[in-house]
Amino acid sequence: MEGFIVLVGTAGSGKTHLADSFGRWLESMDYSIARINLDPAVDWLPYSPDIDVRDYVSAQNVMSEMRLGPNGALIASIDMLIGHVNDLKRDLSQYSVDYYIVDTPGQMELFAYRTSGPIVLESLLGSSEAATVFLVDPIFIEKPSSLVSALLLAASSYLRLLKPQVNIVSKSDLLLPDIIEFLESGSEEGGLLGEMVVREDRSDPLLYRMAEVLDETGFTGRIIPVSSNTNYGFETLYYELQKIFAGGEEKD
Repeated sequence: MEGFIVLVGTAGSGKTHLADSFGRWLESMDYSIARINLDPAVDWLPYSPDIDVRDYVSAQNVMSEMRLGPNGALIASIDMLIGHVNDLKRDLSQYSVDYYIVDTPGQMELFAYRTSGPIVLESLLGSSEAATVFLVDPIFIEKPSSLVSALLLAASSYLRLLKPQVNIVSKSDLLLPDIIEFLESGSEEGGLLGEMVVREDRSDPLLYRMAEVLDETGFTGRIIPVSSNTNYGFETLYYELQKIFAGGEEKD
């Protein structure tokens, strides 16, 4: 059984770094992996992608040939990927691995919220098991209102891609130990966001209600602190993914 791990998050949240380090961690656990780069605008990657959309569409070339700015070129490039779905599927057919790690564009709003992004992703995934990992930048942990906003974005991403989703806080090595402890203990007990809002002593009814909704629907779940520098949280992330792929059982 193969599984697709789709990394989604805002620009600078650490998707590419996680694709590199979590992939190497899985390999150290004797799993075979293939990395897929779906970002036509990336200049440099810390890993060598096994499948790379830049073989077919390069935002830099589109920018030059169509005389577009960076954002316009990225939008056009993502739309153009639909014409190369069969090429990507052909490239994918050459691999048979335990896990495929999919590194999505930094500007997630251009990928997830346009029709073309989900179409390309669905074409690649087919009927295979797949899970989304949403990366929350640690800057959003500084206050509850920021975290609520980040998780509303994560919920919006889930509604667009409609895949089981694991929410993580990337770059946890930048967080204070007490914040990590609070995230880990609070997310397991439930009601994490509501409790954070109360701790901040905010009286904004919309903020508290949004936090309650995220808690009540179970979307908050476990917000896992993860560090691509130290591999902290990788075992927990792996466990959560296994609950999606194999009902919590180890792959054979």
